[in-house]
Amino acid sequence: MIFAFSPGSEGIGPERYVVSIPFTVAPGRVLNKSANPIIQKMGASTVKLEKLHHLHYLTFGPYATLQRAETGLGNVAAALLWTSLNQEVGIQYAKERKDPIILPDPSPINESGAMGYMLKSPGWEATDGNYDAEYSTVRPDHKRLVRWEAGHVNLTVGVDANRFVAIVGEALQFPGLGAVAADEKLKLAIELYAGHRFELSTSAQFIALVTTLEALLPDLIVSESTSEAIERASEAVLVARNLRARETQEWTDIDRLLSRVGELKRESIGASLRQFVGAAIARNPALGEEQTVLGSLRDAYSTRSRLLHDGSADPQALSAGLTFLRDFVPRLLIALFKEVSGAKGEKPAANAPQRLRLDRAKPRSEPFVGRAPASRADRSSGSDRK
Repeated sequence: MIFAFSPGSEGIGPERYVVSIPFTVAPGRVLNKSANPIIQKMGASTVKLEKLHHLHYLTFGPYATLQRAETGLGNVAAALLWTSLNQEVGIQYAKERKDPIILPDPSPINESGAMGYMLKSPGWEATDGNYDAEYSTVRPDHKRLVRWEAGHVNLTVGVDANRFVAIVGEALQFPGLGAVAADEKLKLAIELYAGHRFELSTSAQFIALVTTLEALLPDLIVSESTSEAIERASEAVLVARNLRARETQEWTDIDRLLSRVGELKRESIGASLRQFVGAAIARNPALGEEQTVLGSLRDAYSTRSRLLHDGSADPQALSAGLTFLRDFVPRLLIALFKEVSGAKGEKPAANAPQRLRLDRAKPRSEPFVGRAPASRADRSSGSDRK
């Protein structure tokens, strides 16, 4: 199939707006649906899940104004992330928004052919515009809009569709869901976690899960005494650089070293992981016994370093690390999501993303046992200090 089309709105009634997000899910699963579409009422609002030719299509609304709908689009995306965590399925949704094309005047429907029959089936005599199903959209549901869908790979999810819609609806009730929509680091981490299910190899899944944890981390500053030592080291490197003729290769090489020394004032990934996970466990004891979790995290990060440096790692260490990460990472993300969104009785903070960043930066005194982790300057190359 090159493309498909269908009626893409109610096309009747008072002015109102809905939001829609198309998504795919990790391959090899089947979405068990008793009907198409599946519709769940939530007071005056409706959650609708449709199966198009090649996409799943989630719609929520109506909203009285365009401005409210635009705010709601972020909340629906956050609800999909929650569903991905809750149901343990990989979900990739369209992050790019594309508004419908609204015609200056209605276009009469040609009754001849399948297209005319399809578009006249809801009782339309004309259309007011169209939009692409592959993009997230905020659209006027009272307009008669044609929905176009391009052909591509069809992916489905192994979860009961009615349950899926119920979980989305549950998330849309969280009092602080908008705070999740505003927390770019938490959203990125959940998206990386969801994406690991699209990876076919265990090594790629392992790296994706470790990267999920790294995505949560802020820049932390080392202790004052360490910072002073780095300042003295920077001064020595600066003196050595200035002894060379400016812009020569030697001057350039030492200048790069000076930049790397300055980056040492930022805490290493390993130490940041220790502080962040330790603080999360302190707030959520159900995540596990702190030293046990940190030990498994140390081993997993060491395996990550071996895997990136050598292209391979000990199979048993890789298997053990993957088992730990598959269990711990989603539980951590669920705990953070609940903290930010106020789910299940949690009281959302007035500024939840900033509160979490402060919690991440909480100082801890224990050393991080194991391989010395990479400096921020080394992270882009995937190398670790030894």
